[in-house]
Amino acid sequence: MNQNVLKISVILISCLLLAGFAAASNTTDSKSDVKDVSALAKPNITAINPTSGKVGETVDFTITGANFSKSSKVYLENESNREAKNINAKDVTSNSTTTLTGSFDIPSGTDTGSWIVNVKDNGQTSASKVKFTINK
Repeated sequence: MNQNVLKISVILISCLLLAGFAAASNTTDSKSDVKDVSALAKPNITAINPTSGKVGETVDFTITGANFSKSSKVYLENESNREAKNINAKDVTSNSTTTLTGSFDIPSGTDTGSWIVNVKDNGQTSASKVKFTINK
Protein backbone atom coordinates (compact mmCIF):
# COMPACT_ATOMS: atom_id res chain seq x y z
CA MET A 1 0.00 0.00 0.00
CA ASN A 2 2.84 2.40 0.73
CA GLN A 3 4.12 1.96 -2.82
CA ASN A 4 0.70 2.92 -4.26
CA VAL A 5 0.56 6.05 -2.10
CA LEU A 6 4.08 6.92 -3.20
CA LYS A 7 3.23 6.45 -6.90
CA ILE A 8 0.07 8.59 -6.58
CA SER A 9 2.02 11.27 -4.73
CA VAL A 10 4.68 11.37 -7.42
CA ILE A 11 2.00 11.59 -10.14
CA LEU A 12 0.16 14.39 -8.29
CA ILE A 13 3.35 16.37 -7.71
CA SER A 14 4.33 15.94 -11.37
CA CYS A 15 0.89 17.17 -12.51
CA LEU A 16 1.08 20.20 -10.23
CA LEU A 17 4.55 21.09 -11.48
CA LEU A 18 3.50 20.73 -15.11
CA ALA A 19 0.40 22.86 -14.52
CA GLY A 20 2.55 25.55 -12.89
CA PHE A 21 5.03 25.60 -15.78
CA ALA A 22 2.21 25.74 -18.33
CA ALA A 23 0.56 28.64 -16.51
CA ALA A 24 3.84 30.53 -16.19
CA SER A 25 4.74 30.13 -19.86
CA ASN A 26 1.24 31.05 -21.00
CA THR A 27 1.02 34.47 -19.36
CA THR A 28 0.53 37.44 -21.66
CA ASP A 29 0.14 41.09 -20.98
CA SER A 30 -2.79 42.28 -23.03
CA LYS A 31 -1.58 45.86 -22.55
CA SER A 32 1.79 45.32 -24.17
CA ASP A 33 1.92 46.60 -27.72
CA VAL A 34 4.78 46.67 -30.18
CA LYS A 35 3.61 50.10 -31.37
CA ASP A 36 4.14 51.51 -27.88
CA VAL A 37 7.75 50.33 -27.92
CA SER A 38 8.43 51.80 -31.37
CA ALA A 39 6.85 55.07 -30.26
CA LEU A 40 9.77 55.42 -27.86
CA ALA A 41 12.34 54.85 -30.60
CA LYS A 42 14.44 57.84 -31.63
CA PRO A 43 13.34 59.47 -34.90
CA ASN A 44 15.72 58.78 -37.78
CA ILE A 45 15.97 61.07 -40.82
CA THR A 46 17.33 59.68 -44.09
CA ALA A 47 16.49 62.53 -46.51
CA ILE A 48 14.73 65.85 -47.05
CA ASN A 49 13.32 67.08 -50.35
CA PRO A 50 14.05 69.74 -51.47
CA THR A 51 17.52 70.09 -49.98
CA SER A 52 17.70 73.89 -50.19
CA GLY A 53 15.72 77.11 -50.04
CA LYS A 54 16.21 80.87 -50.19
CA VAL A 55 16.07 83.55 -47.51
CA GLY A 56 12.59 85.07 -47.39
CA GLU A 57 10.88 82.05 -48.98
CA THR A 58 8.41 79.48 -47.69
CA VAL A 59 9.68 76.01 -48.60
CA ASP A 60 7.39 72.96 -48.59
CA PHE A 61 9.32 69.81 -47.69
CA THR A 62 9.06 66.03 -47.41
CA ILE A 63 11.24 64.19 -44.92
CA THR A 64 11.77 60.44 -45.12
CA GLY A 65 13.13 58.22 -42.37
CA ALA A 66 11.70 56.18 -39.51
CA ASN A 67 9.92 56.43 -36.16
CA PHE A 68 7.80 59.48 -36.99
CA SER A 69 4.36 60.16 -35.52
CA LYS A 70 1.59 62.74 -35.47
CA SER A 71 3.40 64.52 -32.63
CA SER A 72 6.70 64.90 -34.55
CA LYS A 73 8.22 68.40 -34.53
CA VAL A 74 10.68 69.47 -37.24
CA TYR A 75 13.27 72.22 -37.04
CA LEU A 76 16.46 73.46 -38.68
CA GLU A 77 19.58 74.12 -36.61
CA ASN A 78 22.40 76.27 -37.98
CA GLU A 79 25.40 73.97 -38.41
CA SER A 80 28.10 76.62 -38.03
CA ASN A 81 26.37 78.97 -35.57
CA ARG A 82 24.67 76.97 -32.82
CA GLU A 83 23.68 80.28 -31.16
CA ALA A 84 21.45 81.17 -34.13
CA LYS A 85 17.72 80.79 -33.62
CA ASN A 86 16.33 77.48 -34.90
CA ILE A 87 13.80 77.58 -37.73
CA ASN A 88 10.69 75.63 -36.71
CA ALA A 89 8.59 73.96 -39.36
CA LYS A 90 4.88 74.63 -39.59
CA ASP A 91 1.97 72.41 -40.61
CA VAL A 92 3.97 69.22 -39.99
CA THR A 93 1.97 66.13 -40.91
CA SER A 94 2.90 62.50 -40.39
CA ASN A 95 1.68 60.60 -43.43
CA SER A 96 3.19 57.41 -42.01
CA THR A 97 5.91 56.40 -39.57
CA THR A 98 8.40 56.98 -42.41
CA THR A 99 7.25 60.29 -43.95
CA LEU A 100 6.70 63.85 -42.72
CA THR A 101 5.57 66.88 -44.71
CA GLY A 102 5.46 70.53 -43.75
CA SER A 103 7.01 73.88 -44.56
CA PHE A 104 9.71 76.26 -43.40
CA ASP A 105 9.29 80.03 -43.43
CA ILE A 106 12.87 81.20 -43.88
CA PRO A 107 12.99 84.70 -42.37
CA SER A 108 14.82 87.65 -43.90
CA GLY A 109 18.23 88.03 -42.33
CA THR A 110 18.67 84.28 -41.76
CA ASP A 111 22.27 83.03 -41.96
CA THR A 112 22.98 81.32 -45.26
CA GLY A 113 24.77 78.00 -45.40
CA SER A 114 24.22 74.51 -44.05
CA TRP A 115 21.47 73.79 -41.51
CA ILE A 116 20.89 70.44 -39.77
CA VAL A 117 17.42 68.93 -40.15
CA ASN A 118 16.05 67.62 -36.84
CA VAL A 119 12.92 65.76 -35.80
CA LYS A 120 11.83 65.67 -32.17
CA ASP A 121 9.26 63.11 -31.06
CA ASN A 122 8.30 61.66 -27.67
CA GLY A 123 11.09 63.60 -25.98
CA GLN A 124 13.77 62.23 -28.30
CA THR A 125 15.60 64.14 -31.03
CA SER A 126 17.07 62.60 -34.16
CA ALA A 127 20.83 62.41 -34.44
CA SER A 128 20.62 63.75 -37.96
CA LYS A 129 23.33 64.15 -40.53
CA VAL A 130 20.80 65.37 -43.13
CA LYS A 131 21.42 68.98 -44.21
CA PHE A 132 19.30 71.74 -45.68
CA THR A 133 21.10 74.63 -47.40
CA ILE A 134 19.83 78.18 -47.13
CA ASN A 135 20.86 80.46 -49.98
CA LYS A 136 20.42 84.19 -50.66
